[in-house]
Amino acid sequence: MTSKINLLSNLIKCKSVTPTDQECQNIITKYLVPLNFEINSFQQGNVSNLLAINSISKPVFAFIGHTDVVEAGPLHKWDNDPFIPLIKDGYIYGRGAADMKGNLTAFIFAVKKFLDKHPKHRGSISILLTSGEEGNECHNGLPEIIKNLPFNEIDYCLVGEPTSESHLGDTIKVGRRGSLSINLEIKGQGGHIAYPEYCNNPIDIIPNIIKHILLIDWDDQDNIFDKTNLEFTNIYTLNNSGNMIPDSIFLDFNLRFNPNTPIEKIKNLINNTIKEHSTDFTIKWTIFGKPYLSKQNKLFSITSKVIKDITKLTPKSSTTGGTSDGRYIANICKNIIEFGCLNTTIHKPNEKINISDLDTLTLIYYRILEETLL
Repeated sequence: MTSKINLLSNLIKCKSVTPTDQECQNIITKYLVPLNFEINSFQQGNVSNLLAINSISKPVFAFIGHTDVVEAGPLHKWDNDPFIPLIKDGYIYGRGAADMKGNLTAFIFAVKKFLDKHPKHRGSISILLTSGEEGNECHNGLPEIIKNLPFNEIDYCLVGEPTSESHLGDTIKVGRRGSLSINLEIKGQGGHIAYPEYCNNPIDIIPNIIKHILLIDWDDQDNIFDKTNLEFTNIYTLNNSGNMIPDSIFLDFNLRFNPNTPIEKIKNLINNTIKEHSTDFTIKWTIFGKPYLSKQNKLFSITSKVIKDITKLTPKSSTTGGTSDGRYIANICKNIIEFGCLNTTIHKPNEKINISDLDTLTLIYYRILEETLL
């Protein structure tokens, strides 16, 4: 078993379901201390954070990653225990293998090779890891790490998300749409279903509200971002009786919005649409991330060249997918990319990473470090 496979296997064994870390960062620290990284580990809420820095000289190259994973889901859909790594047919299977413990493993070994070969490189390397990226405690993750940075600006930032779609190296992300969740409560008047004349059933108006919200034309797709998209995620009441009209009905939905539609415009359009059907409602807005775009990206050009040299592929730039921790770093770094292994099995049963891709990804990361810090 190679050292990379050994590290990745040990990380998969850690049942680090968000926001827990379950010793992942301690395992990684043991690899970084011999490389003369200064380690700052701290807890924020339920989230474990790690900031590793080998110096503070410029240019600053930062790798951003997360050690937490999503839940395994139905175990009967897995061919193996999701937290016991399985090596089969050239792949490593396990929760987090691709998102993103494999990419993190590749970067650590790329750093080791780079520092062994180039001990007098210019600039510095920082590794920022959190166990709070996949869940609702993301505010206790990277934003808190940034507060502890000994510098005000990062020159190059590589977010180790799995971005490749069909072949390793075919896609690099340079931005993401924002995420806005809405919790809506439509109020009525409950009572006995046999006496509807004394009641106001809030369920009756929900179909029209949903219909007209779906008819809102948010914006147009451009050359960089997909159109803003809205998806309903839940409809429910607190009524457990079969002969009662409920007092309220709750509707949850989420928008992935592009910069062409500001948050205030979204709020106004939704509020005005609801007011056409109800005057008694409450609404809660939760912003999980604003859109970001890394323009005039030197790191994208460097990475594209390295990928083409190694894989013969010409990667495309993309802003698709969910939110990532890249959104938090956008204010202090102009050159941000997200790049990693194939994302076809992430958050699914039998998540996996190709062992050959793991080796190639390590080489790509190593060459990126050479191109930026030599």
